[in-house]
Amino acid sequence: MNNSQDTYTAHSTQQFIGLLAIVIIVLTAYRIVLWASSDFTLFFDEAYYWGWAQALDFGYYSKPPMLALLIALTTSACGDGELCVKAGALAVHPLTALLIFTIGKMLFDARTGFFAAVTYLTMPGIALSSLIISTDVVLLFFWAASMLFFLKALRTDNIWYWAAAGVTGGLGLLSKYNMIVFPLSVFFFLFSAQQHRQQLKRPGAYLAMVIAVVVFLPNLIWNAQHGFPTFQHTAEISKLGQKSLHFDELGAFLGGQLGVFGLIFFPVMVYVFVRAKNVWNNEAYRFLICFALPFISIISLQAFLGRAHANWATPTYIAGCILVAAFLIHHQRIKLWLIAIIINLVLTITVYHWHDIADAFDIKLTAKTDPFKRVQGWRDLAKPVEQILAQYPSAILLADTRDTLAQLIYYVKPHPFNAVAWNPHGLLQNHYELVTTMNDKLGKDFIYVTEKADLPLIHQSFETVQNLTDIRIDIYDNFSLDYRVYYLKNFKGYPNTQP
Repeated sequence: MNNSQDTYTAHSTQQFIGLLAIVIIVLTAYRIVLWASSDFTLFFDEAYYWGWAQALDFGYYSKPPMLALLIALTTSACGDGELCVKAGALAVHPLTALLIFTIGKMLFDARTGFFAAVTYLTMPGIALSSLIISTDVVLLFFWAASMLFFLKALRTDNIWYWAAAGVTGGLGLLSKYNMIVFPLSVFFFLFSAQQHRQQLKRPGAYLAMVIAVVVFLPNLIWNAQHGFPTFQHTAEISKLGQKSLHFDELGAFLGGQLGVFGLIFFPVMVYVFVRAKNVWNNEAYRFLICFALPFISIISLQAFLGRAHANWATPTYIAGCILVAAFLIHHQRIKLWLIAIIINLVLTITVYHWHDIADAFDIKLTAKTDPFKRVQGWRDLAKPVEQILAQYPSAILLADTRDTLAQLIYYVKPHPFNAVAWNPHGLLQNHYELVTTMNDKLGKDFIYVTEKADLPLIHQSFETVQNLTDIRIDIYDNFSLDYRVYYLKNFKGYPNTQP
């Protein structure tokens, strides 16, 4: 390549980086304003994760620790408001898009990288994830970073890139266990062509795996110390122990990918998979297929054998975004790419502004027609509970579901971090049941917040049980938050019960 070509390429790259920066700034600002101007509360999972961030550890009941660390970083910087709890999603997804741009540029050119990054940022799944702090946020970042370092390691044969891939791979495992599929894609690609199989005789890939295990080891030790609750939870939610096959779950999962990746982009990706033999000789396409097809196939199989949520396949789309962008560009289908982006943006705006659209078209919001029903009413519930706790300063907050505990711990002020889970059967179904206990609280008094009306075990466990108030927060005609608040005096111990 001559100097004029180098100059042109550098100039082109700078232009596309500038355009991508504008897209990132506009989308991020829009999402910040959207959330800041809404009256929605945290989703109960977000409040639950925020609670983890108040007591950093190497593991938690249902997830590894990276998400809690991210929330701790953002809230330490700007406070514990809802937007600060979510800030990690708003910040990290653009960084992931930059990694996708870099990978696309290395495999093809800056234009492909730009189209791929915009595809990622406008995916309906990412549009929703940008407003919800979840493990997918950090997993996708480390998956993309690991892909980039692996690609650099192949291109340069530099041991330090292998080491970097090991570090980001380990951090990915500390984000979400789905990262375990990444090495499969690595070896799938190394086996895919003769010129790369020699890497199997070199230490690079094995060094990366060792480093990843070392980085992940603290969570493994934590799980061993606590009876492997995270692994058990992961197995339970996947329902792989069921013996029947689930065509309905598979269909729902694959249909859900249209909502995650897009009504056009997902079929395009599947089309590329189907005609893979026509692009297999192209190393860049083969690389991307190796990092997309195994993951979506494994999660599809999981859905067929048990259950899989639509978002479980999101790492597929790190490579998938580059794959569809490259395919459409190189086959002169830029108009189809643009139509797909417009459709994704329309879907996003429809969801983002559903309440405004419902008002404009006189659509009655109900529990069935409002996707935001679960992020309303929690502040209103917390206010009377807060007042009652102030009247009984020696009483401890008690609840029987993780959703209730998470939301009340977050929204009641001051935060009742000493709250306890009511768990008379000794079950282990959430982090509160793992880290709180009633066994050392004999003689203590409690403020019990519950949706239940029948309390036989409560009456057996306390000297007196007084119903202080009933709280009803109406959201819609057919949906409300209904709770009862009790003052429980002198805990006598759990009665003998069987799970």
